[in-house]
Amino acid sequence: MASPKYDYATPGVYAVTLIVSNPECTDTVTQSVNLIPVTPTFTLLTTDTCRYRPFRIQSTTDSSNVSQYIWQVGSATYLTDTTSLRISAADTGDHIITLTVKDNSGCLSNTSAPGHVLISGPTATFTAGPAGACRNSPITMSDHSVPFRNDKISLWSFKYGDFNTQQYTSPPFSHQYADTGTFDVTLIVRDAKGCTDTTINRGAVRITAPRAGFLTNDTLYCPNTAIPFIDTSKGKGLVYSWDFGDGSTDAAQNPSHSYATNDQYYEVKLKITDAAGCSDSVIKSQYIHIEKPIASFLLQDSTASCFPLEAMFTPTGKYYDSLYWDFGDGLTSTLDTTSHFYNDYGPPPTYAYVARLILQGDGGCRDTAMRNVYVYNPYAVTKISFTPVSACDSVRASFDITPSPYTKYTLYFGDGSADSSGNTTPVHLYDLPGSYNPLIGMLDSTGCVIGYGNGSVKVLGATPFFSRNPKAFCDSATVFLHSIYPVPSNDGLTSMTWDFGDGSPTVTGTPTGAPDDPLLDQQHYYSKLGQLTASIKVTTNSCTETYTDTIHVWQTPHPLITSDGPYCSGPVQFHGNLTAPNLDSITWSWTFTDGATSVDQNPRLIFPSGNFTALLKTSVAFGCSDTASQPVLINPLPEIKGPKVITTPVGFPVTIPLTYSSNVTTYAWSPGSYLDCTDCPNPVANPTFNTTYIIRVTDVNNCVNADTILVKPICSGESYFIPNTFSPNNDGVNDVFYPRGKGLYNIQSMRIFNRWGQLLFERKDFPANTASNGWDGTSNGRPAPADAYVYIIEVVCNNAQVIALHGDVTLIR
Repeated sequence: MASPKYDYATPGVYAVTLIVSNPECTDTVTQSVNLIPVTPTFTLLTTDTCRYRPFRIQSTTDSSNVSQYIWQVGSATYLTDTTSLRISAADTGDHIITLTVKDNSGCLSNTSAPGHVLISGPTATFTAGPAGACRNSPITMSDHSVPFRNDKISLWSFKYGDFNTQQYTSPPFSHQYADTGTFDVTLIVRDAKGCTDTTINRGAVRITAPRAGFLTNDTLYCPNTAIPFIDTSKGKGLVYSWDFGDGSTDAAQNPSHSYATNDQYYEVKLKITDAAGCSDSVIKSQYIHIEKPIASFLLQDSTASCFPLEAMFTPTGKYYDSLYWDFGDGLTSTLDTTSHFYNDYGPPPTYAYVARLILQGDGGCRDTAMRNVYVYNPYAVTKISFTPVSACDSVRASFDITPSPYTKYTLYFGDGSADSSGNTTPVHLYDLPGSYNPLIGMLDSTGCVIGYGNGSVKVLGATPFFSRNPKAFCDSATVFLHSIYPVPSNDGLTSMTWDFGDGSPTVTGTPTGAPDDPLLDQQHYYSKLGQLTASIKVTTNSCTETYTDTIHVWQTPHPLITSDGPYCSGPVQFHGNLTAPNLDSITWSWTFTDGATSVDQNPRLIFPSGNFTALLKTSVAFGCSDTASQPVLINPLPEIKGPKVITTPVGFPVTIPLTYSSNVTTYAWSPGSYLDCTDCPNPVANPTFNTTYIIRVTDVNNCVNADTILVKPICSGESYFIPNTFSPNNDGVNDVFYPRGKGLYNIQSMRIFNRWGQLLFERKDFPANTASNGWDGTSNGRPAPADAYVYIIEVVCNNAQVIALHGDVTLIR
């Protein structure tokens, strides 16, 4: 048999031999068959665990002859090729565990004794109520979880589905939802053994929040107009409650309501309630406005004296839906802001068109406003009159004018002058012979210009004139006078008179009318000083006219130089005078040999020492002039030499080290405080604080000079003394360590430290040079040991300077 089977009755090791042969040959092979029995065994690493929590079972069977492990845990079967099994169980209770192994020969062996594992844990379950509620209403979670046997539940964890989680150790369980929607709620329970269970209630809670809203097509209506209210609320199964603010209510979704009282605002309220009992309200205060239209409008460019006139109409009325314009000239418009052209003068006598605006409100109520548009006929309404109409020499005319209404106007007098002040009764002087035609120039709001005149003004007389040469001169001269010819006149000429203005006789004659009439040219010798008035007078048939001009006779100025002494280098005062009074305006010109100049009458100039010459030139505007000179000796100032600043220890006097030129006669120091003398050249100073002294000296030439020097008291080692040893042995000598000195004001602070930095003594703000305030060598009431100690002392000197001192002091016992 090629593949035989054989059953062995007992375990053991058997030698199996196979012999194969053919007619020629034979071969043999032998192999051992080991029949070794397998006994399955295992151990449980835990015998009590929680549901869903993994636990492990370990086989202790000899694995050398095992090819597969078959585990039976309760009703579940697991196949492995390894010696251990890690599983979890979903059911609570006692679970029986058995192991069957398959050996390498395919034989199966079972455990002789099963194992046991206890699976425990609670069962989570709950309900939420109410299932439907309003936003922010409390929702109660009712727990129905079941513990395993006696393992009480110790912790409840809820995930409410709105990103909020809450843990509880005992009921009750409640939560408020701040947002709307449908929410899944998860509960995790934990018992005293730490076992947990989780359950999810899908759609457990539904939170609603209805939103109330409404609108109307408009908010402004006429009285007694039916107003439709349109619901815009959000929610399901809504119930409506309307309050219209006038005592009326309605429960319809989209009601209609009318108001009877004019000029009132009404508050409208809407409350809604949904199927879950959740409600919301909206209140619109001052929402409905019941008002009849009030018509008014702005009118621009409403007056003119020319046409066409473009008038601008802008409605300013209130409480309307539509409008209608009637422009008063037969034309209309329904535009809002509009313009209109008036192409003719308005109807007399007012020249006004009546423009109307009709406003209509929602509901049909109306109101009308009216304004006048004036297009004046300027030639019918403008007037001008004046008196008198003629006179000799000049006419002072009084005008009475009435311009076209609403125009800017200017009265042109006809002589080149005008009046645009708006005065309707101006007065104007015509002062030259001639004929003048007054005219009113008017400008209306459209830019149209209208001119209107009526009559003329006539001024009778002549216009004389003469020239003179020279016009101005000094002291005396012959002046040539020449009159123009013919003399302008609209009234003829009868006589001419010359007056030379210096008291000499006049010259009178009758003009011949010839160009070479000798009466026209005159020459006259002037020697009288001043401004003289020459004149020519002409007489016409009706009038007399005079022309005057000035002949200026200047006086030549003669200068005189004086000055204030003494003459010391620095500012020197000079005075310019005249040898004789002069009524004319004088020009002063100073020149000095050192190059200095001045145009002042009395200059004050700075000079160095030396010899100089002062030259003064005086002149008048016409050019007449004279000069004078004077030598001047300028003496040098006395010299002061020395430092600008000196220092001295505070409390120590110091002599001020200045030197002077040999011709100094007097000394004056200021201030005089802390000086031993104030009239000596080198006083001794002993100030407490920085002091600037001024020295003023005078020499034999009465020249004065001054200088300053700053004396600075300083706080230095000469002002204070700090001992470096002391011996507190009560012998009366050097028993106390304290600061002292001549220039000390106060001790701000004193501190003593031992070599380890420990503070042994401290005192603040005490007088200097007082042993009673020093350190007596004790620490905490006990004598300090002989040693070197560190001191830090802040002293205040008499000059208020604070000096910080530190060093060592040796205590000797």
